[in-house]
Amino acid sequence: MRRQANTKLPPVTSGMDPSSRPTPLSEKRLAANRNNAQKSTGPRTPEGKRKSRSNAVKHGLTGAGTCLPPDLEAEYRERVEEFVADLRPEGAVARCLAERAALASVRLDRCARAEQARLADRTRQALRRWDEQRAAEVRHGAGRLEFEPAEAVSQLERTTQGVEWLLGQWQALAEALDQHGRLNGSQLDRLLRLLGQPQLPRAGAQRELLMLVYAYLALEEEPNRGLWDLIQGTRTAEVPRDHLPPPGRAHAHLAAVFAAAIERLLALRAELWEHYDGPERAGEADKALGDDSPEAARLLKYEAGE
Repeated sequence: MRRQANTKLPPVTSGMDPSSRPTPLSEKRLAANRNNAQKSTGPRTPEGKRKSRSNAVKHGLTGAGTCLPPDLEAEYRERVEEFVADLRPEGAVARCLAERAALASVRLDRCARAEQARLADRTRQALRRWDEQRAAEVRHGAGRLEFEPAEAVSQLERTTQGVEWLLGQWQALAEALDQHGRLNGSQLDRLLRLLGQPQLPRAGAQRELLMLVYAYLALEEEPNRGLWDLIQGTRTAEVPRDHLPPPGRAHAHLAAVFAAAIERLLALRAELWEHYDGPERAGEADKALGDDSPEAARLLKYEAGE
């Protein structure tokens, strides 16, 4: 007989790394878990429990069975009367079918109203975001006017909302001229910045600007002597004397400048809205109609009877 080899079998292990075994919970944690488990997570009173049980019936889009929210009960009864009058069911089965059809009709109408309300709300939110973004751009451009007038005016004239802001500035100056017959120093400063000028004109400035400042000075009760001397020194070389508006025409000259600027901005506003901003805003509203949220999917399932 062959002697069997005396081999030792390896100890049986679970194959689990001891370091990966879960750490047992402490007594403190176990006590905390027991206390939390005893706390109620729902209504405690009988009335609260009753309301909780009927929550789906009260707020659900389709209700349960023939139970409808109170706001739909009257609509359901009226719909039953209409269906019975039109279908004239004979017998209990036919009457039941008519009532069920009325119930389904009321439910579908409610789903449709809910869907329309959701889409209307999404559209309002999309348009509000678009409007707020444009308003922020206008605020940014208006803030640059003090330090970078030419760049600020260029930025503002790119959107309907920016042009609308510029229009308000020009109209305010025109109204001040009409009411007081002249402009003050701060209004002249605003006027020059609206024209894209960072400071008062110097020698070599464009002819129209020098004429504008000359007209302003002609209306001043106490003209700025430094500015007046500047204009006097540059007008012969830059603007022929016969081109300067006489004092009696200074008001009309400024009013004509304001009217031309306002007319140009009105035309620009209409063009921007028709070809750019209007279609873009409408596109934001159209994109909001593509609702792929879980709520919209649930509404479609209700409408399809799934």
